[in-house]
Amino acid sequence: MPSEEDEYADEIFEHQRQVEVTLAPDLEDADLQIELRGNREALISWLLEVHDQYFRRYGSPMIFLTNNIVDRFLSHRRVDTDKLQLVGITALHLAHKFENGVEKKLSDLKHMCNGKYTTDQIARAERLMLFTLDYRLAWPGPLPFLERISKAS
Repeated sequence: MPSEEDEYADEIFEHQRQVEVTLAPDLEDADLQIELRGNREALISWLLEVHDQYFRRYGSPMIFLTNNIVDRFLSHRRVDTDKLQLVGITALHLAHKFENGVEKKLSDLKHMCNGKYTTDQIARAERLMLFTLDYRLAWPGPLPFLERISKAS
């Protein structure tokens, strides 16, 4: 008798694929912010460093979700380069809360940005980001697809 996981594996996989497509960033809109291209790369590198220093024990799904949140937000909102790090730390915070059910203190996030933003700015950015993304954070990321491929091998 197949396990429930095996019995519904195809339906679950198809649902995850649909969610991935639905929650993919609109890269054409994101590309409109040409001035952010090089800065976005620097932001993602910085986020990887912050993740490695403060969030390593939580694993890679969190950083994948962070990247997705950043890209989706940038595909919906124009952002000045001086606010890009705020977008990044806010996305990291949301991904951490979503993936791990744990919240960092806003003062810790402020410290991670070397005090560049106030705790109030971070809280407001979080609300704006959630509103902009329609509170939709449940993106499956690449891991379920890689796991399915590895099982098929």
